[in-house]
Amino acid sequence: MSASTRSSLHPPRTLRRLTVSVKTSFPSSAEPVADAAEFAASWREWHDALDEGRRDPHGVLAFTGLVWLTPEAQRIPGVPGVYRVATGDAVVEAVAADGLFLADQEIDGPLVLGGAGPHLLTFDGGEIEIARRGDHVIARPRLEDSPFLAAFAGTDAWPADAAWRVPARFEAWETARAVTVDAVTGRFEHELAAVGTLHVEIAGTSYALTAFAGFTPGTVRLPFRDATSGTDSYGAGRTVTVEIDRDDVTVDFTRATNLPCAYSDFGTCPLPPAGNRITVPVTAGEKTPTLRLTAHADGRAVVIDTTRKDHP
Repeated sequence: MSASTRSSLHPPRTLRRLTVSVKTSFPSSAEPVADAAEFAASWREWHDALDEGRRDPHGVLAFTGLVWLTPEAQRIPGVPGVYRVATGDAVVEAVAADGLFLADQEIDGPLVLGGAGPHLLTFDGGEIEIARRGDHVIARPRLEDSPFLAAFAGTDAWPADAAWRVPARFEAWETARAVTVDAVTGRFEHELAAVGTLHVEIAGTSYALTAFAGFTPGTVRLPFRDATSGTDSYGAGRTVTVEIDRDDVTVDFTRATNLPCAYSDFGTCPLPPAGNRITVPVTAGEKTPTLRLTAHADGRAVVIDTTRKDHP
């Protein structure tokens, strides 16, 4: 697939090399934990905050649709305006009475939204995100009355076991490398900046896992799949953030989190690269969400129970 079909999320950047000594005692934790109860309490505080963030009305659980725009004008349920694509760019058309805004600009007539975006349009009761994904342009509404915001009761996870804090060696590359991975939708690819290799040993097997640029300084992201993927944990994989600016690099699998698309059919998540497959069950971190937001046959966003087979 050509470069034009990729979503360039993190451009390559020059990085310094950092190598940290590796420990090889598995499955014991990377460093002694004096009090298991204290460790579990700290983990619970972290996880409660994570789930609370998911309740944000501007977050992934508020999405009520994923629309692939075409040259044919279309309306989106619950959202003012009409949306289409012209010469590769999104075009939205509204009248002043619709109350649709781009920042402080009230939209009255046609408006071209060029570039990759995302562009955020707001209106009374919600907002809609317009963004490029590969060769496509998508529109994703977030509504304050999203059924998931009311139904979400948190994410199940394995008990916090410090034995899953695995010692590691991080090998930073001289320069970041563009790595192409599939999107969960299967309709385009993401291009991400891989910045190094995390070397870990789990249950007697050594792994060299590709790490990607983190969202905060001194961190990398490790997306992975394991033997629980598709059963107890989300099938597309999970991700864990790793601090690398320290002498004792540790992959804390108790903080392995679901991808946003684990909760909703309206996500466009990048998937873990094929090489980031752990062959044993990683029985730590978050499990498959029991609730999922999906599109009903009539176009409504509905919440389903993933443990049932008779949902609509």
